[in-house]
Amino acid sequence: MHLPVPTSLVRAVVGRGGANIQRVRAESGAKVKLHDCAPGAATRILELGGARRDVQAARALVVQCLERIFQENPDQDEFY
Repeated sequence: MHLPVPTSLVRAVVGRGGANIQRVRAESGAKVKLHDCAPGAATRILELGGARRDVQAARALVVQCLERIFQENPDQDEFY
């Protein structure tokens, strides 16, 4: 599964020292890879792989992370 992540949110999704990505891997059992993007691209691709239930669990954890970012920044209308 490929999830586009706005470049402005990549740091928050990855976490300090990769902590969030490591947590997603550990809790879901899925393989998680953040692909490099072309210069000036608005998004990067987060690739989730593994068994269907592991990928679904990883996706849910990433979505939770993004929802937390949106809740912590309620006045920001757009994320790039």
